[in-house]
Formats: sequence, structure tokens, C-alpha cells
Amino acid sequence: MKFGRSGFGILFCLGAMVTLSGCGGDSVDTANTDSGAQAPTASSPIVPIIPINTFDAPHAALPLVKFSGGRVMANPSFMAISFPASTFASSIETFLSKFAASASWTAMTSEYGVSSARAATPVRLLEAAPATIDDSQIQSWLSARLNSVSRPLGAADSNTIYVLNYPQSTTVAASGQKSCVDFDGYHSEFSDPVTGTAIVYAVIANCSGYTVNDQTATISHELVEAATDPDYNPAYYTVDQENWVWNTVSYGSEVGDLCQDYADSYFVPSDVGFRIQASWSNAQAAAGNNPCVPASADPYFNAAPALSDTVTYQDNGQSTTSKGISIPVGHSRVIELDLFSSAQTAAWQLSASEFGGSSGHLSFGFSSASGVNGDKVLLTITVHSINTTFQAEPFWIKSTLNGVTHYWPVVVGN
Repeated sequence: MKFGRSGFGILFCLGAMVTLSGCGGDSVDTANTDSGAQAPTASSPIVPIIPINTFDAPHAALPLVKFSGGRVMANPSFMAISFPASTFASSIETFLSKFAASASWTAMTSEYGVSSARAATPVRLLEAAPATIDDSQIQSWLSARLNSVSRPLGAADSNTIYVLNYPQSTTVAASGQKSCVDFDGYHSEFSDPVTGTAIVYAVIANCSGYTVNDQTATISHELVEAATDPDYNPAYYTVDQENWVWNTVSYGSEVGDLCQDYADSYFVPSDVGFRIQASWSNAQAAAGNNPCVPASADPYFNAAPALSDTVTYQDNGQSTTSKGISIPVGHSRVIELDLFSSAQTAAWQLSASEFGGSSGHLSFGFSSASGVNGDKVLLTITVHSINTTFQAEPFWIKSTLNGVTHYWPVVVGN
């Protein structure tokens, strides 16, 4: 995920819906000017032909990640950079090699104009990692090593993603956040002051209690986002404004961000051997299928709200808007939920909860606690107080079947 175009994109510590063995997160992009691989033109982004699902009942469309005209990395290289105290250096090097050649990489990136990837020769540094370092210092550090006489990282290359694997003893600061407190990792970019080359990099934290699979899940998230949205000039960066609540609840809306909250997004592909995180597919979303790919063969199911209001609220301290529902404090309104699935399923359970661990601002009442494709369930929402963080009340509609939960976010404006 990207915090803002002034800097970089962050993978936050996940607390609400998905818990890995440590804090799980999302990516931050610091973007500058582009160079190197060419993106599809803004008027004709690459969209694969996916057979439209004809089983699902009519429902509001899932959001799509917009193409904003920036470059993508058509043939990226992944360079693992480790320090003496980096715990999982060997495993991460193996992971990068396997992930680059995997069917999962192709499934997650090909529709966005990214083709084959490869693992560059890994670098194991002899210098110790610092106890603390911030993002500007990381950029200076990278530039110095890309332009020194010895060039331990080789020559600066705009099509390489430099994967910095910091040890547990290092705390990284980025955009006012700290590693292992606020994020697991991020991806970013800067223009090298010596050569003018766009340097794309991913910073990976190693937090207490982490396993190698926690590390590789974070790395997969950052690599996919770094390839599909590497630079300051955005490529696949965000959803459209009417679906902005998806950006709010996902801590960003790059392709990795939109899938990071789902437990079934984390799995170990047989051709990789390490855990990865699935990423958002515009093509599958438009077809009415599971938008987080690679996906299992199980049918996708969800409950889409019928919304007609435009709501103004605060997101990260900035005023924004999204499609939602307006309800004054002390009042209630009813919205229709249109249940849909990509194939026949048993009835799934419906529930709702406020976003971000908040509670007490809203209460919910369902006309039915469960349903199947084609059912219409009425949800009564009552506002008891304003969530002052957002000056509104974002919440999740949850659909659960056989231990799998899918979500649809809504924001209530007052």
C-alpha cells in the first residue's frame, strides 16, 4: 500500500482480520519519475478475457484498481540483500527464485502488463545493519552502494526490485510509522541523485516471533505491488472515488492491499514452497469471481449492499467521499443486501462489525441471519454515536461459510 505519492507504500501490522505469527502488513510506495519498462497506455490497460460468471445473482460491482498511466515493471528482477544478522537469508533467496518462476506470480501480475520475473544474484553484506534507520537514510544508503567503486549491489537498474531484509535488531521508521509496531514492510522508489535511475526497493522487517513464512507472505505482497505500481507517477494505485471506503479499510488500494485482510489469501503454493499472499484481480472481480488470486476452486460468495448516498468522512486526516449511507445519530435506516455466489453453495452466515476494533457506535439487525445466491436480506443500521476518527462509521458486512469469510465494507455518514 502507499501512504501518499510524496513518499512510499506500507504494509501495516494486521490486527483486525488476519493474524499471522507476528504483525502482518502492507506496503508503502515512495514514488518518483519513471524509467525503463513501458506501461500499457492509459487508454488501453491490459485486461485478460475471463469468462463471465453467469450463476451469480445481480449485485453491486466489486471495485477495480484504476490504471493511472504510470509504468509497470514488465520484466522485474528481485535482488535479495541481507545483513549478517538477517535470520532467513538463505530461505528468502530460495523463495525469490521460486516465486519469480511460479504460476502464482503470473496469475497475480500478468493482467497488469507484468511478464516474467527472475531472481538476481543475491547479496549478503558483511556490514552490520544499523539499530535504527529511516526511509531517507535507506535511500542514501542504496545510492551510495550503487555508485561506489566496489558496487556491491551492481549498477543502478530501474527494473530491479532491491529487497532489503533487515534483522530483528533493526527498527525502520517510515512516514511516522515504525517497523513491527505499525508495519511489516513497504515498497518505495526514488530517483538516484547520481545517475537519475529510478530505484525501486522493498523493506522487510523481521519482528519477534516471525517465521520464514511470515516474511515471505510480506515479501510477496510488496513484490507484486512494486511491479504493478513502482513509481511516483502511479500505475495500478487506487480504486475509483465511489469505492473509496475499500481503500480506507484496506489501508490502501494497491492490488496487494485489497486482499490482505482475508485469511484465505495466505497459502503455500506447491511450486513455491513458502507462504504468499494473494492479490486483487480486476478481471476476476469484473467477472463476479473471487477477486483475490490465486484462488481456490471453492465458489466465491458475498453480500453486496445496495447504496445510493455519497458520504463525506475523514480518512487519515483528509476529507474524502465514498458511496455509503447517511444516517443521523440516534436514527436508523435499512439497506438491502444482495447475496451472490459464483456457484451453488450452502447457506452462509451474515454478520456485521465496526472497522478497526471500534464498537458501540453502531448496532445491526438482519432480517435473516443467513442466505444463498439470489436472496435479498434487509440490514437495519442504527447510529448511536459518531466515530470521531473518521467523523463517520465504517463497518464490515461479513459472509461466512465453512470457516471462510468474505467482506464488503460500508461507511455510514452522519
